[in-house]
Amino acid sequence: MKIVDCNECINCTGKSCVKYGDVPSDAIQLCVNDGFKNYKIKKSIYRGYNQDEITLELLNSLVIGDKVKINNWKQPLTVKGISENFVIMNRRHRGDDYIYSIIEKKKSSYRHNGREWNDIFICGPDDIVFGSEYGYAFNNQKDIEGYLNDLETGNMNISYRNRVAIEHILIKRFD
Repeated sequence: MKIVDCNECINCTGKSCVKYGDVPSDAIQLCVNDGFKNYKIKKSIYRGYNQDEITLELLNSLVIGDKVKINNWKQPLTVKGISENFVIMNRRHRGDDYIYSIIEKKKSSYRHNGREWNDIFICGPDDIVFGSEYGYAFNNQKDIEGYLNDLETGNMNISYRNRVAIEHILIKRFD
């Protein structure tokens, strides 16, 4: 017997089934009778959180492989490393080049272009001009762990000049 959750099906609107009608028990029985041929699991979608919903618990729930879009990002970055106070994300840019960003899991004050935020999470690149002397590669897990260690020990920080306040975040969970 197949165990299904109707809420996971693309035909479910929450209160009724697009294929089998408004009565949930009848819809389930009709779906069973048809051999679940119309049961289609929804693809993972992004779940959005606004500034008030972004908490330490939410950031701690991120796992390696989750896709993240912050504010108005068009393309997501993939979570590649997590430590007690930081999350490292990246995506391939061109060839072996990577775009990366760091989320700090500690709220801080932030000012940019005349706007000021208090108690907000921030993200951005590191503060090392022309990159670290160690030449971290964001496609290598050992390098990412070393990078996290440098952030945790204070050898590196999020750039003050290039950081952004996280006003909203979209997360697509890794399946």
